[in-house]
Amino acid sequence: MFKPDVAAAPQTPRASEQPPVVKPPATEPEPQIIKDTRAYEGTLRDLAERAEQIVHNMPDKPDELTKNFGDLREILASARTNLAAILGRKPEIDAQAATVLQSAAEIRQSFADLSKKIEDRLQQVRQKETENPKAVEAAAKALEGIKAACQRGQTAVAPLRELVLETHRQGQAIFAELDLYPMVFDYAIEACDLYRKGIGEPASYAAVVEGLVKARANLRAIISTFIEAAQKAEEAIKNIPQPGRARPIS
Repeated sequence: MFKPDVAAAPQTPRASEQPPVVKPPATEPEPQIIKDTRAYEGTLRDLAERAEQIVHNMPDKPDELTKNFGDLREILASARTNLAAILGRKPEIDAQAATVLQSAAEIRQSFADLSKKIEDRLQQVRQKETENPKAVEAAAKALEGIKAACQRGQTAVAPLRELVLETHRQGQAIFAELDLYPMVFDYAIEACDLYRKGIGEPASYAAVVEGLVKARANLRAIISTFIEAAQKAEEAIKNIPQPGRARPIS
């Protein structure tokens, strides 16, 4: 009996026959020092804004000024703590600068090495005998393009070293100033305490005296009220009928 041909179903390649999957390079995580520096900057920005708001809203009454200087002292102390944390990271930041400089030098040399490797390979391709010279020449042009890209890369990364050096010099200048700031903040905190004491104690004493003034006024009011009561009592006593002196009948 004749059986018609049945088209065979397409066969799925086995795992060993599958082409390799090229995965994109994993994104490198952001260095912790960058996250921490950004956090320091944000905290100090918030503290600076709070300090400006306190000064802007400072009242005229001395007793209320004491609280303002108390709030400013908290801000100064918190800023001093963040400053100490930043100064503590200086060795790590210096080490990062050295690493970046070394990496820039290595990348520039790697571009040069890769360019030389491509040149050697290019010569081998062109010297090879082939029945398809057009294909060889197309591949050679592609290699020349990659070689040119490597040469441009080698030239492009050269100024980056100077950029890193200049950035490092700027960082050193910043740390030279920040190294003096702990003393500055210590004096600022001490001066803030003197303001609190200098304003607070006289204000407290003035409040006591003000209380005495009000107390005296109240005492005077009480005496005045008593005298008024005595006068009214005197008038009332005069109106009391005396024995043997009956009021005339009208």
